[in-house]
Amino acid sequence: MKGFFMYRKSEAGFFLPFVLFVFVLVSSSVLTTVAIYQNELKVSARLLEQIKAETMVQMSTVDVKERLNKGEIAKEGRLRYHFPQGKTSVHYKREKEQIYRLYIEVLTEGDEAFQMEVIVEAKT
Repeated sequence: MKGFFMYRKSEAGFFLPFVLFVFVLVSSSVLTTVAIYQNELKVSARLLEQIKAETMVQMSTVDVKERLNKGEIAKEGRLRYHFPQGKTSVHYKREKEQIYRLYIEVLTEGDEAFQMEVIVEAKT
């Protein structure tokens, strides 16, 4: 009977499985953290490009409104803008007497393309 329970008193083989288990836990948490960090970098870069594009849309829209109020714009046409963050192309078309529809295409310096449609009212 003594010989049957001898393997339980010997703890020589206990540390290897324990160390392997701890190693798996630590390495999986490190790999997960690295994957989350890489994903956050990608999301942040896309968000930054979107903010740049929205800023260019706003700058283009303000300039078109100013030109409309000054009477420098015909019923239909295209305007191109070159900003430090990228290029913007605005195709405008008069819908009603004071209402214009703007089709805005943005290409940022990061080669991201965005399109937006905006309706503006001229105040003449």
